[in-house]
Amino acid sequence: MGLWTTRHQLVTKFLAACLSVTFCLPVAIGAPPHSRIKLAPPTSGHNVVLSWVSNGDGTSVYWLFRSSAPGLEVPAITNISVTNNVLTVTANNSFTVGASVTLIGLTTATFLNQKTVTITAATGTTFTAAFTNANYASAADTGFANSPINSTALSACATTATACTYTDSNVVAGLTYYYICEAQDATGSYSAPSNEAQATIPVAPPTNLILDKSN
Repeated sequence: MGLWTTRHQLVTKFLAACLSVTFCLPVAIGAPPHSRIKLAPPTSGHNVVLSWVSNGDGTSVYWLFRSSAPGLEVPAITNISVTNNVLTVTANNSFTVGASVTLIGLTTATFLNQKTVTITAATGTTFTAAFTNANYASAADTGFANSPINSTALSACATTATACTYTDSNVVAGLTYYYICEAQDATGSYSAPSNEAQATIPVAPPTNLILDKSN
């Protein structure tokens, strides 16, 4: 009995020591999502079903993006201002002059959500566009600059669930679609994008064929 007690005390001390080490501690709720989400290979029939596993690191919502071309990129926004009807957006920008961009998921300049603008000037970190609205002082923001021509933001699981799925039913037979996913936490911070998953919608075989026996 004394030997068991001694071993029990050693195990208890070991566990207590482990819990004092940083990597043993749980991630605090609300901590920015820091790891990439892994999209599983989607299943496709008449619909595309995508699935992924929650990082368990404070994510409050997932954003799923779809494109009809590979290399899907959705720049994350960090700052927005409107001065004399000129909208200036700071983002990890890859858009060019003339591109149409829709702003989504903004947490500060919410009046700009779902607004589509045409870029008039662009660098690697900012783009500007004409926008008819009252002046808006520069402010930190989070959200995405999304090209409606190349990609679409899809609502995804908003979640405490550890396993998430989304069914994309707005698809056309014969076309291939590309998807990425990003996590957003309660503070508005975003994770790095997931891997890009793709799915091709099968074309239904012809029916009611009639054999021509005239030859």
